[in-house]
Amino acid sequence: MARSVDLIKDINADKELWKLAVRVEDLWKSGVGRNEHLEFLILDKQGDNIQVLLPNDLCPLWESKLHEGTTYVMKNFKVQPNDFKVKFTDHPFMLLFVGGDGGSDVIPTRMTNIPEYSFKFKPFAEIKSGNYRPDLLV
Repeated sequence: MARSVDLIKDINADKELWKLAVRVEDLWKSGVGRNEHLEFLILDKQGDNIQVLLPNDLCPLWESKLHEGTTYVMKNFKVQPNDFKVKFTDHPFMLLFVGGDGGSDVIPTRMTNIPEYSFKFKPFAEIKSGNYRPDLLV
């Protein structure tokens, strides 16, 4: 029996096996030299997003296969706390690609029920009053 698809809002550290139906919302390189890696935001059908890190050693395998705006079924990745100094999403966790047998898998799959983007605007009044998180990019 195939595993059911999970939602990004449900991702937590208590479960090891996740299967997501997502769209790559944004994709960028980060770091320098041997520390260079890919990071991207994925978005599910409910408009929730989470940050994903693709370590340097796995970039040659996945870099040419991942594209902004494309939808995928993703599975077999590690969930870890989002402890970046500046966060691109308010989700408390992030996903980390893993290699080897049973490593991360991303299958391009045409899905029309996932929005292209998810905008979460912060009202200017809240920013002016200091009602924001300084570690979250909005």
